[in-house]
Amino acid sequence: GWRIQPEHHGALNRNRVADSSGIKWRNQRNRQVTNIHYLNDISEFVYSLNLLMKNLQEKNEQSETETKIFRRALASSYQNTNIEQGDKFSNLMIMLKTYDRVPIYISSFSQNGDQLGQWRGYCNNESGFSIGFDYVKLKELAENQKFTLTKCEYEPSEHSVIIEEHANNLIKSIDFDDPGNYENYIKALTSFWATAPKIKHNSFKEEAEWRLISQAIGVKDMTPRFRPGNSTIIPYNHFSMEPELPIREIIVGPNPNVDLAIHSTRIVMLAHNLRQIKITESKIPYRTW
Repeated sequence: GWRIQPEHHGALNRNRVADSSGIKWRNQRNRQVTNIHYLNDISEFVYSLNLLMKNLQEKNEQSETETKIFRRALASSYQNTNIEQGDKFSNLMIMLKTYDRVPIYISSFSQNGDQLGQWRGYCNNESGFSIGFDYVKLKELAENQKFTLTKCEYEPSEHSVIIEEHANNLIKSIDFDDPGNYENYIKALTSFWATAPKIKHNSFKEEAEWRLISQAIGVKDMTPRFRPGNSTIIPYNHFSMEPELPIREIIVGPNPNVDLAIHSTRIVMLAHNLRQIKITESKIPYRTW
């Protein structure tokens, strides 16, 4: 998890909570971004997909006339393909379910930098650090690398607005006059795939999550790296923090030697010429020792 905190000038801090081994990433000047299909909870992405499919299903059932128009549009999108004529609505659903082939890379942050759930979830009963990033600088890095830095949406009402827009765009993207032209359709589809990661179930609202989200990219655009997971090999990539690490503050987590931990953290920062970093201790009364 990472945190975001408003500052006086309107910028935001984003913090990652990690155990003490996680601070080594600072030397690499890169942040790992993980293929979304290999996150701990893949249901996050499936949740938004199910919302879209439900919306399209409802549109398909609204009226006989609208259904005919909708099916005609879908038929156009599949002309000149190997898919047999038939239930084009079902074919669209099949296309949507190919989401698992789309390599989208993300990194998660939290707006809350000092939260009990974050320390419990990410520190493995060890000391930890909440690393705060400058929002403006991080956003600039994201844009330069074709990523989006966005706040996750938890409210069902907001989900409905987002899904409705993408459902309508998907339908409108089908060109009646040029059935063989898939460009607009693919754009609408990949636009949804890139937006889907920010839609999260309301039960996760406490996380106050923000995400770096890559475009829906192909293998030719970004060659994946790999790391071992508990049960699979996990594809990931690097998000560059060059030329200047956008770190603004560090919160040292619950710790039996907090003064020493703060001092050693300051030494690390100075060794990397990061002299303006605010270093404080957690206010959470949580013990793992």
